[in-house]
Amino acid sequence: MCLQFKELRHKSWIVPNKKELEVPGVYIWGFLFDCHIDPLNNSKIAIGAPTVCDDEFLDSPNFKEKVFIPYYTGKSDKDIYSRLSSHICFKSHPADKYIRINLSYMNRFFLNENLINPIRPPKDYQKDRQMALTAMQISYTNITDVMNKFYLLNQVGKNFSICHYLQMNLPIEDNLYTLSVKYNNFWFTYLPIEKPKDDTSTDKKYFEQWESYIFWSLKGVTLSQVEKYQDVEKLDPKTYSFCDNNLINQGISIFKKNLEDVIQISRSFEGYLV
Repeated sequence: MCLQFKELRHKSWIVPNKKELEVPGVYIWGFLFDCHIDPLNNSKIAIGAPTVCDDEFLDSPNFKEKVFIPYYTGKSDKDIYSRLSSHICFKSHPADKYIRINLSYMNRFFLNENLINPIRPPKDYQKDRQMALTAMQISYTNITDVMNKFYLLNQVGKNFSICHYLQMNLPIEDNLYTLSVKYNNFWFTYLPIEKPKDDTSTDKKYFEQWESYIFWSLKGVTLSQVEKYQDVEKLDPKTYSFCDNNLINQGISIFKKNLEDVIQISRSFEGYLV
């Protein structure tokens, strides 16, 4: 039997369905964007502006002209509900310290493989993140030294939330708050998983590997701290087999697949409409 991701849900579904989410597993959250035929290439679909999910849209969601862009992959070895609940309010811990991609870059950040280094930083992570900030792709990151350099500050301390910098009237876009609260645009899917009784790994390790497998199987980059590809590549694909029937963008899976239509991992991120 193949484990099945649930269909895409809006954040308003979380609290009324708490019991259903009080299970271990992995999840993906992100945002809906409008899409249209590219006028320069009639055979290609272009991703446009983020969708404003007002009451009319939520009463009868029509995904025909929408694209779901995953922003984050996560896991819980006990309770998906508590993790998702902590994600949806971007003015409080821990979400007030998540990386902010500039809103103007949101509809294509997932194609930037260079963001993987800032997400899971090597020794020269400060240099990499500084380059990303300079390119105006990231407006906020939870590294004080980098924020000091870019915004010419002299802050003392290891960590400051985005609220700290916004109080200083810095030109920072809190795109996560704009999308989730102002646009009411926060969507997620999840995969309930029970750890096999004969698995000897710790619960933490088991679900970290699942989270990493999902990260490297998606067609686009997400802002998640996961295991390196070479470590995930060693995992038995049969152990992490799952289905994607409910996660389709314009008739195309959000996951990478081989010629046999089986989900697989790879280092490449070619985007969600290929």
